[in-house]
Amino acid sequence: MFKYLLLTIALLFSFNATADLPFQPTFNWTAPTAYTDGSGLDPATDLSGYNLKCTGEAVSITNTVLPNDAITWTAPLGVFTAGDYTCVMSALDTGGLESVDSSPVNFIVSQKLPNPVVTFGVK
Repeated sequence: MFKYLLLTIALLFSFNATADLPFQPTFNWTAPTAYTDGSGLDPATDLSGYNLKCTGEAVSITNTVLPNDAITWTAPLGVFTAGDYTCVMSALDTGGLESVDSSPVNFIVSQKLPNPVVTFGVK
């Protein structure tokens, strides 16, 4: 009887521990090094930031501007919940122009993978 009680307590504890997982995907990207016309671009001086846009089952993130000196960003707690997502990223230049979107990246946030790493190549 005692053995079954311990097993039940262990199962309840493990369920409660995973129910409150922090879902925090990390986004990585490669900064562009050229404009569409082929001329050189320095991300540190020619860009003002990056625009992350995601849609999914439980969230729609539009126009989340990330700084120009970043190439990685971890979402704050509460932004993503468990579900399937598709995200694109674009670069913003200092003159206010926005690049075309990167290729879409699909990923899943789940209790098995609460903090996926999502990688973009920004154009």
